[in-house]
Amino acid sequence: MKVKYRDKLREFKKGTVSNILMIAGVFAIDLITVMLQITAAHNNNTNTETTQLILNWSLVTYIIIYALLLYAYINLNKGNFKLMRRLMLIIIAISIMNLLTFMYAGYVFSFILIVPILMLVYIQQKAKDFIH
Repeated sequence: MKVKYRDKLREFKKGTVSNILMIAGVFAIDLITVMLQITAAHNNNTNTETTQLILNWSLVTYIIIYALLLYAYINLNKGNFKLMRRLMLIIIAISIMNLLTFMYAGYVFSFILIVPILMLVYIQQKAKDFIH
């Protein structure tokens, strides 16, 4: 049993660098998107309270997402794939909610948020291969 677990972990760790890069990519894209939303909110001063609310909400959710991502990654290194997948699903759900919030606010850049969601889905699918 232990050998099997070690092999699985070793096999997954081979792709770890690409996973880190993907998570970093997700982070960068989200951050850029938030910056673009903030500039859009400043330039378009109609209904500032709503835009401020949406931006605050998005920043809070991003902090939550990345805390969860870190936790998922720590668990991945411990070999806890099931928990990692659950966390990824939660993160994907939050990301989709963010995307919908931005689309509702009518921001042009909201479509960029689809990319990190797809990346997360891909990582999550890769983790699925290791749970039998």
